[in-house]
Amino acid sequence: MILETLLDESELKRIFSDWDKHKIQSDLQQDYADLSDGEELKRPELKFPVGTRVDLPAAIGTLYVLEGSALGATFLIQKTRLLGLGDEYGARHLAKQVGNLAGWKKTVSLLESVPLDKQDEKRCIEAAIYSFRTFEINYEKAFGEP
Repeated sequence: MILETLLDESELKRIFSDWDKHKIQSDLQQDYADLSDGEELKRPELKFPVGTRVDLPAAIGTLYVLEGSALGATFLIQKTRLLGLGDEYGARHLAKQVGNLAGWKKTVSLLESVPLDKQDEKRCIEAAIYSFRTFEINYEKAFGEP
């Protein structure tokens, strides 16, 4: 997941020490391999403007989107289990997200505790928007128009 790579380059690890435990890129790649009949995962596109600074406000905005997706994972994991998918086949990334729900609370705590001026808030919001757009573009690339 290219957004995880972006966060790896940020200041995030300084204040979110267990960040590596929240990353789902390798799980997502395994799930794709399980379900794709050998088709290669298409190279993801990053929809952040060139030169986007990955400072703390941008990292928090991106993290907000990634950790927020874990809330949706709690619903989705129930549906995937009905299809025979789970933490060992096809839905590893969802299972991992459900197992790390404390990350959402930690993210909200960061938003409330890290002092952000108006410019910082703007970068945080823009990063969240770019993160959603990155997901949308890559979903369409993998599965076609929604």
